[in-house]
Amino acid sequence: MESYDVIVIGAGPGGYVAAIHAAQLGASVAIVEGRAVGGTCLNRGCVPTKALLHVASTVNELSAAENYGVQASHIDLDFDKITEYKNMVVETQTKGVAGLLKANGVESYHGYAQIQDQKKVLVDLEDGSQLELSATKGIVIATGSEPNIIPLEGVEFTLTSDDLLEGYVDNFESITIVGGGVIGVEMASYYASMGVSTTLLQGANRILPRMDKDASSITTQNLKKLGARVVTEARVKHFEQSEEGVVTVYDDKKGEEQRVLSEEVLLAIGRKAYTKGLFADGFELEMERGAIVIDKDFKTSVDGVYAIGDVIFGSVQLAHVASFQGEHAVEAILLDKAHERALELVPSVIYTSPEVSSVGLSEDEAKAAGYELMVGKYLMNGNCRTVIAQAGRGYIKTIFDKETERLLGVSMVAVNASEIMNEASNAIANKLTYSDLLKAMRPHPSFGEGFTEAILAAKGEAIHMAPPKK
Repeated sequence: MESYDVIVIGAGPGGYVAAIHAAQLGASVAIVEGRAVGGTCLNRGCVPTKALLHVASTVNELSAAENYGVQASHIDLDFDKITEYKNMVVETQTKGVAGLLKANGVESYHGYAQIQDQKKVLVDLEDGSQLELSATKGIVIATGSEPNIIPLEGVEFTLTSDDLLEGYVDNFESITIVGGGVIGVEMASYYASMGVSTTLLQGANRILPRMDKDASSITTQNLKKLGARVVTEARVKHFEQSEEGVVTVYDDKKGEEQRVLSEEVLLAIGRKAYTKGLFADGFELEMERGAIVIDKDFKTSVDGVYAIGDVIFGSVQLAHVASFQGEHAVEAILLDKAHERALELVPSVIYTSPEVSSVGLSEDEAKAAGYELMVGKYLMNGNCRTVIAQAGRGYIKTIFDKETERLLGVSMVAVNASEIMNEASNAIANKLTYSDLLKAMRPHPSFGEGFTEAILAAKGEAIHMAPPKK
């Protein structure tokens, strides 16, 4: 039996960060992963998706180039090259993670782990042998999630995001996407940009229902501009295989049955915690709806066993959330007290073109919480860099508590929104106020200076927009 201070199960963004940080804190660490290092994010999620969206962004830019004097009359798409590019990005990142684990002295085991008790883990190695590991200080579960499959007739004719992102990048003529959340919207943006006939079916009354309503509205318009068909309040009933492809049968908002034929159908209705084969007979911990219940330090109901990322109940299923939680969990195991982190403050980004991002409270959430608000909104069509990039419609919205003038939330649709949001997230975490945010000078011309305008707009003081009507 091999003994370590900490054993991490799963080498995705939560697991590998937890393992490296534990090693930085002086612990002996083992990590177990049954598939490729990097987990869903690097291999069949965030990274390959963003690589494909980069291709789509290039296509969109070439298509619009004539607006500023560059003629690109014909665009050839080489899907072999696109696949090669996507795989190169993924392989570069996964090799980098494997190298970081090794450089930090983390022992990596390729196999499937099963927890025997609060200190023992049995690993089925890829060569068919078994190895027993023991953890003297703690076990961290970071097994992530898998696509959610709705139990409808004909669902076997559909694809998941794993199917699309892990394999060859196919040249579809048409696709129907079921689900208008992050995955569905990003994939709709990609396929529509690539000239694929794209239909997006969403059960709720708008896409991106967890985002600001303005973000949902503008993203819908941007998808339609790319050529996608967006149908909300669509209740999918079943799927049928035909010679031409797959028929998705659904009821529209009026309750009338509709049918849409496409070459492929993508199910993008979220993901669920993955715990298959993780627990030996007789080993139990508290679960809720198939996910693991944890306390504020990510400890499960079993002493010495912790869980992070998509596998925990109520978790926001994002890679950076899992990484943040992983650092906190190993500090809780190895230190007297984990460092203070704003674990509840989660920046979210949808990598459409332009990007959609939010952090903190939305306007509706802040009102529901009882705050009296100052709200600033700046339309990015007045931003110089946005005009240069011909980026289309966008905005930045700031939400302040009127009494303290503290920033509560930010929402935006903008080029480089994911980068601008770093400043906003840091500002909310450190309880910065209206005055604090105006101390810093932001460069011109930049997309980020739109944030200054959105701050000033909260008091009707924005420079580069017309004053509010009185």
